[in-house]
Amino acid sequence: MQIELHIDELAVVRSPAVDAERLRAAFSAELTRLFLEQGIPRSLAEPWQVDSVSLAPLQMRPGATTEMIGSQLAQNLYGSLR
Repeated sequence: MQIELHIDELAVVRSPAVDAERLRAAFSAELTRLFLEQGIPRSLAEPWQVDSVSLAPLQMRPGATTEMIGSQLAQNLYGSLR
């Protein structure tokens, strides 16, 4: 199965300043890893489109890096698709 995922905007609200490019890269890398290692969720078996997805708030420790935030966002999104 092949999927095509388009994310027009990734909004991070109430967060410390993060580097948007590094955040995107970490998010993409983690989401790709999850799809490859854990498979494509059944919810994506049929084409569908949503206007927005709200993810659970992140529980980040002080000093969390941009990469850690991007990775956690991807994990939350993947979890919401399951």
